[in-house]
Amino acid sequence: MDDYQALQLVEEQLIDILLCVDSTTHTAATLLAMYEYWNGTNRSTPQTDPDPFDVVVLALKQKAGELSYTSQKANALLSKTQSTRTLVS
Repeated sequence: MDDYQALQLVEEQLIDILLCVDSTTHTAATLLAMYEYWNGTNRSTPQTDPDPFDVVVLALKQKAGELSYTSQKANALLSKTQSTRTLVS
């Protein structure tokens, strides 16, 4: 396998990773929205004040940040891979 084909394979894998990260980001956002709704934080007249230290909310927000960082890294690697593949061809 030559360098061009290897870089093309890496590029395809990075695109798959970005698709998975994007899907997981949407899933985490949906879970957070559903949890907040059912926990009463999105109702117009909540029965109780939401707990600012709710571990579920904190964990989902932390994972959302990690997913964002992973997406940025994968996009940067994809850009570098595409640039390198262009140079090799």
